[in-house]
Amino acid sequence: MVKLRLKRLGKRNQPHFRIIAVQARTKRDGKSLEDLGHYSPVSKKYKINKERVEYWLSQGAQPTETVENLLIKEKILPEKKYKKEYKKPPKRKAQERAKKEKTDAKEDKEKPEKSVEEEEKQKNENKDKQEKKEKEETKEKSEKSAEGEEKQKDENKDKQEKKEKEDSAKNKEKPENSAEGEDKQKDEAKDKKDTKETKDAEEKE
Repeated sequence: MVKLRLKRLGKRNQPHFRIIAVQARTKRDGKSLEDLGHYSPVSKKYKINKERVEYWLSQGAQPTETVENLLIKEKILPEKKYKKEYKKPPKRKAQERAKKEKTDAKEDKEKPEKSVEEEEKQKNENKDKQEKKEKEETKEKSEKSAEGEEKQKDENKDKQEKKEKEDSAKNKEKPENSAEGEDKQKDEAKDKKDTKETKDAEEKE
């Protein structure tokens, strides 16, 4: 297969190309079949042998993109209906993301779509569950509070009974002590009186 392409010539930073007809498998700077013109990208000047280019095109030669654009400018080839746009290939992460989105979309399509009635039913069930849970929680709280109050009452009652028993025991001990004290006081008074009487009798003598 013959190709019409550019062969690089010229110095560094001053490129100059020759338009050649060459076998497709030949290297860029390999042996050409025929020189068909030249092209300078610096000065934007070019020259093409129109007759020979038309001959090679009739033989089935394929021009590269740059050569094709030059041939369109020279009106050897008709203008393209659309311009070929070069799209930069996406990066690896973007490719993975696009692949994941594609699979997710496919899975969503495969899943059976829920009807509006089913969604409403699901919402009502969730609501009932929530209300039931709240009722159970309030019931547990009320039971706990009732148990706590009863316990508190029992404790207060026990304390009260204990206090009453202690008070009654003290009251029983008190009258006994008071009776003994009174007897003791009487005996002491009697003894004092007797001693006084004996002293007075001795003084008289």
